[in-house]
Amino acid sequence: MTAMKQRIMVQIADPEWTREALYDACILARKHCGEVALVKMLAVQHLSWLGTSEGLMGLSELDRAAMKNCEATVEDYGVNFSSHVFQYFSLPEAVVEAAEYLDADIVFATLPKSLVPQWHEFQMCKLRHRLARRQRVLVEHKSPVAERPTTKTLPARILASLLHPHS
Repeated sequence: MTAMKQRIMVQIADPEWTREALYDACILARKHCGEVALVKMLAVQHLSWLGTSEGLMGLSELDRAAMKNCEATVEDYGVNFSSHVFQYFSLPEAVVEAAEYLDADIVFATLPKSLVPQWHEFQMCKLRHRLARRQRVLVEHKSPVAERPTTKTLPARILASLLHPHS
């Protein structure tokens, strides 16, 4: 009986957050023969633009360069990967939908900070619960600038038990 490969989704967000999340995801994927799905979430200006070429107008050269940089990092780790652009109107909903579409077991994702810190925490809590209901785990990094070393909401032993539930 062969073990199923773990798919780890990494949202491409701000550069420092993405770098930290990507390193952890690659280490996890390499250790457990998994694969990484890089995801650039792209906001659309109008709901009717979802899934259309107009919805891709917001993909800048900077976004493309960030994706190429992430791809190069994953290649350096020797991990299988795929790259995706997901258009969205509501980011929390789109993260859940992308994880479903990619069949990701583990999700490294974040949401933009809010002027009201409690709102951001509430949104992240809702995202964590939405993913958990679908048997997916959210690994949330704190901002690496605000707090070093980077912390995660799930300890490594819990992640290991998720990767190998029958061990």
